[in-house]
Amino acid sequence: MTYTFKLSRRLAVARASMLALILGLAACGAGQVPTASSAPDSPPPGPTNSPVPAVAFVHVTPSALDLQPGDTARLAATPEDGDGAPLTDRPVVWATSDSTVVTVSASGTVRAISHGSASITATSEGKSGASSITASAAAVPPTQQRTLYGLHMDLAFNGNAAERTRTIQNAVAIKTQISRNSFAWSQVEPTRGNRDWRLTDSVVDELIANGIEPLMVIYGSPSWANGVSASVTNAFLYVPTEETAFAAWVTQYASFAGAAAARYRGKVRKWELWNEENQHYFWKPSANVDQYVRWYTAVAQAIKAADPGAEVAVGGLAGLCCAESIDYNGKQFLELLYQHQIVPEAVAVHPYALSWQAPDVHIQYQNNFDDIELMHGVMIAHGQADKPIWVTEWGWPVDHVTEAQQAQYVARSLEMIKTLYPYVKVATYFLDHDHAPTYMSGLYTADFRLREAGVRFRDFSR
Repeated sequence: MTYTFKLSRRLAVARASMLALILGLAACGAGQVPTASSAPDSPPPGPTNSPVPAVAFVHVTPSALDLQPGDTARLAATPEDGDGAPLTDRPVVWATSDSTVVTVSASGTVRAISHGSASITATSEGKSGASSITASAAAVPPTQQRTLYGLHMDLAFNGNAAERTRTIQNAVAIKTQISRNSFAWSQVEPTRGNRDWRLTDSVVDELIANGIEPLMVIYGSPSWANGVSASVTNAFLYVPTEETAFAAWVTQYASFAGAAAARYRGKVRKWELWNEENQHYFWKPSANVDQYVRWYTAVAQAIKAADPGAEVAVGGLAGLCCAESIDYNGKQFLELLYQHQIVPEAVAVHPYALSWQAPDVHIQYQNNFDDIELMHGVMIAHGQADKPIWVTEWGWPVDHVTEAQQAQYVARSLEMIKTLYPYVKVATYFLDHDHAPTYMSGLYTADFRLREAGVRFRDFSR
């Protein structure tokens, strides 16, 4: 009974509530406002959306800079609302008024390219701010320029965009300032008249966007230009030997190099002309100083004509003291260049210690790291003491030394460059990561594990 009574009472209350609700709704329909006692509970008011403040100004700091060609600096852009309050979540797009004078990356890093002035603009939501950059007319003498430390990376041979991005991020993580990469004519123009710059465009733009200066070593040629079948191993490294064919090849090469320099003017400032041209491994079928002089002269002139602010170096010379009998050693080749009236603005060298000894260990009649000084002596003898050396390859592979030894040698070699060889203005260690099983000197392993040598490179005081 108790249960029946309670249930009946609950039903009565429910009916009364329903009746009150119906009457209230009817009253609303007749234009009457229900009282609080007769109306159902009103839902709570919804959230009020505050208006998003618009960007009214973009403040760029510093507002002016005076740089030397080759210098870099970082600008900061702060979007602000109408009251001057910073808006930290707004995207900013950077632009330069003249990329031949100053370039700017997506993160606001500027690099002075050549003498002149340019305005760097930061834009957010249609509002802009600017910084005035002047590249001073008084250039710093080469021997007073700061040394750039970096890596040989060969990104232009890697068509995997994701892996290329990771490789660049790894380089940034160990404070890489400059990246040396192959710039192969055979890759850009495998078919005559059809140049595909997309991969080199990506490499150059990605490096600059990450604050790393690109250095391009230009070498090799397509089969249609050198006359060697693509089926031949390393066909791209062959140079025509017959005079008429060689002369035509040089002319075509200069045209390509000029086009490359024009395309990347304001982006690529450093060009290295060939790689280990004093040895038959890279100048096939055999090293030939007379040919190299003619090629170097034509290509250097073409690059300078397209980009007067470009720096051009003799290609990295190997085997500096000692070489196979069919090749030139580096010292001998450089001496011959001077005899042929070549006066380089920079000389690139590869001072590998080929017994894999420590950099401060000198073994007589063998190639040593301290052969850098040997090459500088040749330059001094020919009145070029004030010209820089670029050390564009050196290293120790872990299939010849332990990882602990590699780390010690890398750290010691960097200190030697800094303290003993101040005329070295570019130093790109070979290699960023292993390319197993052939190249095992990487600061990272093939699967991108940072070695202790990479830690030493990162922690080196530049």
